[in-house]
Amino acid sequence: MVWPYGVNEIFGSVPNGPEPFALNKLFCYYEFMTDLIFKVKKAEEHGRSGIEIILKDKKKISRVITEDTDKLLGMLDKLLKRNKIELESLNNIKVETTREAGLTSQRIVKSIVKALSLNL
Repeated sequence: MVWPYGVNEIFGSVPNGPEPFALNKLFCYYEFMTDLIFKVKKAEEHGRSGIEIILKDKKKISRVITEDTDKLLGMLDKLLKRNKIELESLNNIKVETTREAGLTSQRIVKSIVKALSLNL
């Protein structure tokens, strides 16, 4: 079986056989890139802004809302594990805020996005 330039050198050619397993994983990895969106909501009476984490996949959208910024990383980790998504497969990471959103919550979310972008 002949693959595009460079692939045969990495995986070797398989005459009349199935595709190499690693090659299947490679194509599936790039086929299902996902978007991660943090929405910082309007600050409430007690000064905290609600944060909604949205995970957009090719097939579905998952949402989690948290009021406490201390639990934000834990909620993000649970959301990624529940959808069986690794950090490397995230395509875009965005932050959406409103004018009334709390400044501290915005800064925490932006620092988390910056740290996740460094990991990618």
